[in-house]
Amino acid sequence: MVNLKSYLNILILHNALLTGALLLSADLQGADLRGANLSNADLRSADLRGANLEHANLEDARFGCNVGLSEAMKSALEHRGAIFELFQRQTIGSRRDSLHLPPTL
Repeated sequence: MVNLKSYLNILILHNALLTGALLLSADLQGADLRGANLSNADLRSADLRGANLEHANLEDARFGCNVGLSEAMKSALEHRGAIFELFQRQTIGSRRDSLHLPPTL
């Protein structure tokens, strides 16, 4: 089975219908997302370096901890309906700490 998420940065996604797409941590470096419908998509922690989001529908699209977005770009995307939230992926170590696992013998 091919993990499509690994190849999103080389796909031409111009005018793509990606409504509600789960793109958590996706590699979208240099992706052509011009005119794409990303409404309600989850792009938290996605790598957006060099991605083209011109004329994309970003209504209620969720962003957070993205690489490649300047503060000015974040502000522009918010004006187009994007939602920026704090998001931190849990690592195995932090997960173990939060589960309060007993020490090993």
